Amino acid sequence: MTVWLSGYGVLISTFIGTLVVVGASRLFGRISKTPKTVYLIQGIVMLVPGSKSFMGLSNSFFSPSTSTGSIDLFEQVAFILMGIIGGLLFAGTFRDRTPKKFGMKTKN
Repeated sequence: MTVWLSGYGVLISTFIGTLVVVGASRLFGRISKTPKTVYLIQGIVMLVPGSKSFMGLSNSFFSPSTSTGSIDLFEQVAFILMGIIGGLLFAGTFRDRTPKKFGMKTKN
């Protein structure tokens, strides 16, 4: 999903990708009657920019003369993380509104 939207920038594509992951995790959670976090964590892990942050750190430590490339990588990592956090916060506003029953049942 994020590859299709990469023309719009890394922030927007990651934001929409996170919304798709949250929607899919809710759908699969309802179908399989399991907690949606089982599917949500697996989807979010795929969006986390681990390789970009590793490349940025290794470039900044092993070749400090070319720090402009690592600064660009850190900027992209920050945008991806902001997109993931923003998508999770935005998707949290559409949570299920089920009325909760108050009071405890006691065994007689």
